[in-house]
Amino acid sequence: MDGAAAWLIFDADNTLWPIECLYDSARERFVRWVSAEGPDGALVEEYQRTRDKELHKTYGYSACRFARSFEDTLLCFLPDAPAEAVRFARQLALGVFEQPVQPVDGLETILDRVSREYQLAIITAGEQWVQERRLNSFQLRSRFAAIQIVEAKTAETFRSFCESRFIDPARSWVVGDSARSDMIPARDAGLGGIHVDHRENWALEQIEVVPWDRYVRIHTLAELVSVQNLLSACS
Repeated sequence: MDGAAAWLIFDADNTLWPIECLYDSARERFVRWVSAEGPDGALVEEYQRTRDKELHKTYGYSACRFARSFEDTLLCFLPDAPAEAVRFARQLALGVFEQPVQPVDGLETILDRVSREYQLAIITAGEQWVQERRLNSFQLRSRFAAIQIVEAKTAETFRSFCESRFIDPARSWVVGDSARSDMIPARDAGLGGIHVDHRENWALEQIEVVPWDRYVRIHTLAELVSVQNLLSACS
């Protein structure tokens, strides 16, 4: 693909902006609220986390999955909870998806540096309205030449994205925090992978990655600037 452009394709949630802290905050409020009625808080939290993973099989990354996990947990521990309590639990969970995003520290400087060598893009997975809401509140959105929202990221997602924009996978990289949703599909599509392995993501996304010749692990997005020379050498 002579002449094809080199790109950095970023994940959004927990890469460009933190969101796991929003889930954690809502969960903490929920656990305190339910445990105030008698149930053990540790058991309430354990059940909600387990139920949330189970519901992923049916609801995927949709907002209703997290809300349903709150409802089911409430009714497991307080089966006689009134309808208004169920509604409160649901709204507590859905509040996570209505908050504006805040970029990770130093993101503008990071983008300034890496954009000297790469075109920038975002491919983010999740429910359309949630991701659009987050992107609309993202102050640095204009820095990205292409943005795509998908239900889930696969190797075909990345292949199609590259083909439609004449992107050379051998010179381009996916930057993301998820082994499952970012690194493995990137590898299978022939792209490099920059794994922002801060472990501040959903447990379901935390699987082991077998490194390949264009895999780089960093622990914060700020480290992306310091590995730029390495990326060029691997491309």
